[in-house]
Amino acid sequence: MARAVDKLILNSELAAGALQDNDFSNVIFSFAQTASGSWSVLSKFSDDIWNIPDSYFTTNTAGSFKKLDFRRIPESFRHLMKVCILKYYLFGVFNQGAPRGATIVNFFVGALSFLNYVAKHTVNLKDISPVLFSNYVLDTKSLKGRNSETLSVDSRRLRFTAIETLHHLSQDTTDPMPHPWPDSSASTLSGKNGTAWYLKGKTPVIPDSVLSLLFQKSVEDIENIDWLLDLKDECRAIKSRIPGPGYSTLHTMPYLKSMGYSGGERELNKAIRNAYIASAVIILTTSGVRNHELLSLKTDCYFSTLDDDGGLIHWLRGRSEKTYEGDAEWIVTDITKKATAAASRITMHLRCELERNIKDRLMSDPDCLQTAALEVHQDAIFIGKDPSTGEIRTITGGWLGSLIRQYCEKIGITWDIAPHQFRRTFAVYVVRSAMGDIRYLKTHFKHWTLDMTALYASHEQRDSELLDEVMAAFYEAKNDIFDHALNESTPLSGGLAETVRNYRAAKVQTYSTHSEMVKTVSDTVFIRSTAVAWCTHDLVGCVGGVGVEATRCADCSHSLIDDTKIPIWKGIYSQQQELIHLTDIGASGIERVKRDLDRCVKVLSDLGVTVEGSV
Repeated sequence: MARAVDKLILNSELAAGALQDNDFSNVIFSFAQTASGSWSVLSKFSDDIWNIPDSYFTTNTAGSFKKLDFRRIPESFRHLMKVCILKYYLFGVFNQGAPRGATIVNFFVGALSFLNYVAKHTVNLKDISPVLFSNYVLDTKSLKGRNSETLSVDSRRLRFTAIETLHHLSQDTTDPMPHPWPDSSASTLSGKNGTAWYLKGKTPVIPDSVLSLLFQKSVEDIENIDWLLDLKDECRAIKSRIPGPGYSTLHTMPYLKSMGYSGGERELNKAIRNAYIASAVIILTTSGVRNHELLSLKTDCYFSTLDDDGGLIHWLRGRSEKTYEGDAEWIVTDITKKATAAASRITMHLRCELERNIKDRLMSDPDCLQTAALEVHQDAIFIGKDPSTGEIRTITGGWLGSLIRQYCEKIGITWDIAPHQFRRTFAVYVVRSAMGDIRYLKTHFKHWTLDMTALYASHEQRDSELLDEVMAAFYEAKNDIFDHALNESTPLSGGLAETVRNYRAAKVQTYSTHSEMVKTVSDTVFIRSTAVAWCTHDLVGCVGGVGVEATRCADCSHSLIDDTKIPIWKGIYSQQQELIHLTDIGASGIERVKRDLDRCVKVLSDLGVTVEGSV
């Protein structure tokens, strides 16, 4: 690492001198270190195509994404763009340090769009007029993408941010660009500013019915993976013993049938492939990791610890590059452990092949750059073999997305699922757990056994941004609860019902809009779920809503019960109707059942449900 730092410092000093003298004839843009430890030039300033080192990217990044092709830049701006990229690559902007590779590429792509636009009007950045900047913004907002839809807010912001960065980097050059919008910003122009943007996530949450089917099918597909892989290993061994060319199925089919497997080797390969994709689905669903974090997982990614009460906590370790966090850890569940073990074993033969390939390359050429690039994939569990090149490497995000879409199509899911949707969906489901829907979660995730919210709150250093996602989902859910409760058409019960009804009536004098009232209440009132009601008092040790006190919330002065809780109260009412006919619960037991029946009748009647009275 010290040698890498020394090399970067030396290159920075050389580039700084070149920037001052405007002489870049001897400047090298990027280096890479070989497996033997020597250095090799990747790209010189004079090259038309620059290669950004692999170390600037996550291991799942495709090689084509690591190149900057300056032949796409208008010739009048080509040299200047090289200078700006060099400054950005070495020094960054706004005291933020050198950026990651994806950030450099995004800047290049955004600047490319802008420079192609302005090249029709001028050959100098310093001559760009405010009107031209304004026209570019307006044209970008009306630009249609591949699906004949206007660009997303994020896409517009990336383009506008690239222009701001270009302005900053072009200063102290021979062609400094004026500030494109002195009284505004890329975020404002793109529409990303404002609290509403952050409270209402743009990423769609996977519907319950879709996630339920997908998750349960994924669990089924990894259940017998060890048996399937044992069969596959023996099939490989059988084929290795066949002398000369021949039909391997003549030898493997009898073996598979003797082991109770009804299909042939082709069906076996399909089942293993499905388990591979299912493993990724399970990990994404139960951990909330991003795509590149999933694809950073290695064979030693799982470990466990004990909490203060001696309970087992499952963990995954990997890499997170989104916020420069580096090594990261996530709390997961037992089924996640099974999924990582399955994916690891499924790709074990590829890792063995890759290891042999690396050893052979090192023997023939220790200074081969490609060998050093392959080493970063040695222990990855989500690796694959490129069908066209035969290269074994960590699969890319696009590759992962394609696999998941194919898997969904096979099981009849028409929802357009993308891997990044799992993170926001995870946050929403954690909030549902915290808001009393843990039984609902267990219906879908049969292996879900942890209070994920409490664990993430007590280990927020593990993935603070994921906790932020959970909290954003919590505030969104809280806002929706009060929005529904404060709606005049919503039936209410519980000790706070009358107070809320009076509050609704007074809103005209107090608030200008319903939304303003909801926001005020949501920001100032504590709320949690007891499963049967919404509780507005943080009572330590309160057992209302659970066990034998499931109906206590009906009489509590801090409870609010709306029509979303009707199915729960109907269920409790039905249970009490069965209990009332028991003959072995004694007189006190009968009195408790009658009390609970009365509470159920009161709540359900308040909510507009007609039921029989207590016995």
